[in-house]
Amino acid sequence: LAAMVYATHHISGGHLNPAITIALWSTKHIRGMHAIGYVVAQLIGGIVAALLVKMVFVGVSPQFYLGDAMLGTGVSIGMGIFVEALFTFFLVWTVFATVIDRRASPVIGGLSIGMVMATAILIAGNITMAALNPARSFGPAVVSSHWDYFYVYWVGPIIGALIAGFIYQYGILKKD
Repeated sequence: LAAMVYATHHISGGHLNPAITIALWSTKHIRGMHAIGYVVAQLIGGIVAALLVKMVFVGVSPQFYLGDAMLGTGVSIGMGIFVEALFTFFLVWTVFATVIDRRASPVIGGLSIGMVMATAILIAGNITMAALNPARSFGPAVVSSHWDYFYVYWVGPIIGALIAGFIYQYGILKKD
């Protein structure tokens, strides 16, 4: 993720996640048409990535679902939404603190974002697979036709992203 944020920052601002794009749009950091375009591109990117995974893992058991995010054993829908929201909150907070906030050094943005994602995967991987990104779940769901609990990976990340975005924008940035 860190490498892709750096690689795409000069093109799109590093927009790889609809939840982050929605948080940036809702706090007026990007315009509506740009946000729609980014989200559409992100969802298409998720589908293309799932198709590539399908090509690489030919003949893999259908239970694999091309890497679609799934809840861990015994994890409730509510807990899944909470975990996705919590870790997306940390991810979006990091985006605002290292990329949006002009007081921060933009050089560390991608690395910081990648480190938060790696930490989330280590902590929440067994709970929700730590998708934290609706496009990351959408692509495999479309290609494999596996839609179990797909809303967990939209609702949780968007709630977490909006909370982080609003708190940072109107609690930290607006104070200055």
